[in-house]
Amino acid sequence: MPALVFCFALVFAVATGAFYLADALSGYYRTDWAVLLCHQAPNLCANPHPLVYATGVMLIAYLFLEVSSRH
Repeated sequence: MPALVFCFALVFAVATGAFYLADALSGYYRTDWAVLLCHQAPNLCANPHPLVYATGVMLIAYLFLEVSSRH
């Protein structure tokens, strides 16, 4: 179970990075994939902080599960 939670944390972390990068690249450089991503999910492109919070929650859950499975 801790491994699954850790995988979710990694997915959220990668998604956070993708949205931060897409927001930066869609403005000035107008990169195709970034513009498409920001067009499909404008709220996450403008404010990716919920993904950061979800990553933090998953990492805390991972640590909790990892510690509780050892006892």
